[in-house]
Amino acid sequence: MNFHKYNTSNLVVLFFLISSVVSAQDLKIQVGQSVDNSTTKTKAGSITATFPRDTIPNSESIQGFIEVGLNFPDNTIKSYSVSVFAEKHRNNLINKEQDVTQFGGQIMFHLWENSEFFLLKNYKVKFLGTAKYSNDRIAKTDGGQYLLHFNLASKGVGGNFGDALLNIENFYPRDEYKNYENNPDIENPDSSKRFTSDYIQFSSSHTFGVEYMSNEDLVLGNMVYSLNIYPLSGLIYRVFKQYRMLQFSFGIDHRFQINSKNTELFVGNLLTASAGVNFLINEKKGYQLGLKYAYQEGGNPLKGLADQTFSQLTLTAKFVLDK
Repeated sequence: MNFHKYNTSNLVVLFFLISSVVSAQDLKIQVGQSVDNSTTKTKAGSITATFPRDTIPNSESIQGFIEVGLNFPDNTIKSYSVSVFAEKHRNNLINKEQDVTQFGGQIMFHLWENSEFFLLKNYKVKFLGTAKYSNDRIAKTDGGQYLLHFNLASKGVGGNFGDALLNIENFYPRDEYKNYENNPDIENPDSSKRFTSDYIQFSSSHTFGVEYMSNEDLVLGNMVYSLNIYPLSGLIYRVFKQYRMLQFSFGIDHRFQINSKNTELFVGNLLTASAGVNFLINEKKGYQLGLKYAYQEGGNPLKGLADQTFSQLTLTAKFVLDK
């Protein structure tokens, strides 16, 4: 309880500090799956619910967060940001139920933006530092979680094969039709001409991290990789004016124990796969709605997800508001 009060006070102070400088900076509001790392932040949050009229209780699956923060630009580059967030992960549609509420603060910053050493000529290192309070109603435990994650991010616009292998915001092959539409000096391609992106595009993301759970005195290492494949992307664009409408995703979230503390929590792999359709409400601002069929195998100790295998059909939503 003391821990809870201490963290609540700190978050209130952080919120007012953010509010006091918001007029001079860039306000950010974001909704997604989880704030933990760059991979989960780019994924859409999801919700499924049933409300039967008989004596069977209501059931729901909620996986998502809402974040409010500030981007601090360095000239024209948003080099770091601070934010506060609330996060909910609840699922009583599965065998081993999940019910976790979290809130906290996060800072993002880039390193070696001007370095010319090896990979850092074209990529910078993006860090996410997170401190949050987590309450697991199923396990009846609460405590702090302190996370440090990093990944490589492109210094430029991106769009080549290497960028797409590293960063989910870059796609390969590029959006050929948009390139013509956005440049009036280039003649539009013949309607019979085909590009590789007509048939397939892909993007991916990666994250490395160290995570500490105070209630378990547990230190974990974390490695995440996710691959997205978009079939018939350009052909669909010809009809609906939207790339990447169909999506197949595959991911692995691997955790391993760093310290020798005994724990009953599952520490291992969380494997995911999904197939679905995305509808971009506003592509530039990142508004997205979707419907997907998802499969999961494994667990996640940070989210109170016990080791199990299940699949479900879910509605998804994602948006980012930048001032």
